[in-house]
Amino acid sequence: GNGPHPARGRFRAGCPSGLRGPGPESLGAVGILFQNKIEPLIPYALRGVIWYQGEANAWQYGEYAALMELLIRDWRYQFQQGEIPFLQVELAGFEAAGDYDGNSTWARIREAQFQAAQATGNLIATAVDLGEADNIHPARKREVGERLAGCALRQAYRREIAALGPVLEKVEFAAGEAILTFGEIADGLRLREGDRVKTMMIAGEDRVFHPAEVQIDGNKLIVRSDQVPRPVAVRYAWAQNPAAANLYNSAGLPAFPFRTDNW
Repeated sequence: GNGPHPARGRFRAGCPSGLRGPGPESLGAVGILFQNKIEPLIPYALRGVIWYQGEANAWQYGEYAALMELLIRDWRYQFQQGEIPFLQVELAGFEAAGDYDGNSTWARIREAQFQAAQATGNLIATAVDLGEADNIHPARKREVGERLAGCALRQAYRREIAALGPVLEKVEFAAGEAILTFGEIADGLRLREGDRVKTMMIAGEDRVFHPAEVQIDGNKLIVRSDQVPRPVAVRYAWAQNPAAANLYNSAGLPAFPFRTDNW
């Protein structure tokens, strides 16, 4: 708190354009974007922040949650206006559609975004169901805006509204099945289409995931598979573009992708 801001003290050489930094080739260097895009705004009041980013960090998914948490806490410190809402957008689907990809970097970035939101007391909007396989900037921005507006109304303006899709709260394993308990279900869990929950995968100690059979029971899902007699892990919408994921709540908001393991 007493030392210089980590983004300050670097790249302060002047240049004719007024952009602080040694040259255009350094625009992505640590501190440059903060100094030129955010620091000039610090004298102004603000009600909150919307952050839609993460694609370029997919390769460093293991660090992203900590980086986002630090960024959020630092901006709150810099602006000195309390715990201002900092609303992220969880990445949309991208690349070829698939029900499951154990190596998906985008699934892990989404997980990191959600973790950073929880760690800093923020709501988060997901765009996982709004993506396009061949367009990293998908066109369905209206739904993104509506979901962000719901988060802002609830977090910043204390409106008691359904702003999130179903969020996994607890998992229990017993009698060859997994029992998943959800919050944020509004008036109940719903399927967007079809008569079964899709992209739900279940695994035993061998860590091999198989498509699961799922039964909806109030705010719970009962998940099982004949191929997994002793399940220890469940994953949902765990892929770059889990387009078939169809678990929603009655407010029409999609369930957040999740995994119960830390493999």
